[in-house]
Amino acid sequence: MKKTSITLWVPGLISPYLSHITEQGPLAWLLSRADKQSTSNSLEDNIKAYFSGLVDGIPSGALGALSQGLITINDRQTWCLIHPVECMVTHQAVFVSDVVSLQSAAHAQLIKTLSSFLNLDNLILHVINEALYCQVPHHTQVVMNDVFDVLHQNMVHYLPSGPSQAYWLRLVTECQMLLQSSIVNQERMKLNLPLVNIWFSGIGRLPNQLQTAFDRIYTNESTIQGLSLCAARSAEALETKPSKLFWQNCQDKHVLLADFNLYRNLKRQDVATWLQTVKHYESNWLMPLMMAIKNNDIQRLTLNFGQGNLFNITKRNLKYFWRKIRPLTYFEA
Repeated sequence: MKKTSITLWVPGLISPYLSHITEQGPLAWLLSRADKQSTSNSLEDNIKAYFSGLVDGIPSGALGALSQGLITINDRQTWCLIHPVECMVTHQAVFVSDVVSLQSAAHAQLIKTLSSFLNLDNLILHVINEALYCQVPHHTQVVMNDVFDVLHQNMVHYLPSGPSQAYWLRLVTECQMLLQSSIVNQERMKLNLPLVNIWFSGIGRLPNQLQTAFDRIYTNESTIQGLSLCAARSAEALETKPSKLFWQNCQDKHVLLADFNLYRNLKRQDVATWLQTVKHYESNWLMPLMMAIKNNDIQRLTLNFGQGNLFNITKRNLKYFWRKIRPLTYFEA
């Protein structure tokens, strides 16, 4: 019997939307037969649990820049991320309604406008696969909230804070004024679309000497890819379903599969895409993993869906016939 343990880390898979799934598929089977273990429901806490050595917030800008080859592991510069967002303005507040992926022409125009403006403050913008990474040489003592924590919230409560906040609050205001009159937003106003603004997040430098218990990591998340490199692990692409190569690589003792797409769908309140992705996971990952346990291809499966519990499953758990298969809504709490 192989000694491989696999952790499937998919925050957002357990949510109030589970009421839309009535059939008792592999997800219901695994959750019903698993042994539960309490953990944090915070994404940041889970990241710090899997990659020990992180002291402050998650420096997603620098980690993404590392994963994309913009910098090397020895880089000590400060980076942040910039996200194009849609904003809804009322008399009382400004709400961030969505993170947007602009069409190529609009994206290029936004970058051109923004890059020229940021350069005046020696903030250097880099674009990799439509992601915007910003090199920050000054005013780095600030806390920035993740863009997905701000969705559908009044942005005034999530603005940058800390010793350097005055600089960043001024910059946010100036960017709003700049973009309001930009070509991109002029075109969007003609189409009666929400205006595009930007959100800064993930400021920080690369961490030193991270440790992880995982021997092999599969993910398409740039932050986790960067953390893996900082922990002297290479992060391989997470495929849409396990391939022959994946099962061959399961000689490793501890394997992590990390995917945050459901978390983003949940934050965006995109029920249709969330349901489609859950069904994909049931067919293409959870069923093969359940069969792998039955066939002794792996020893243990741990499910972390970010709601405050770990679900641990071994072959013995699958034989617990007295644990009846419960509806998925049972696991929402």
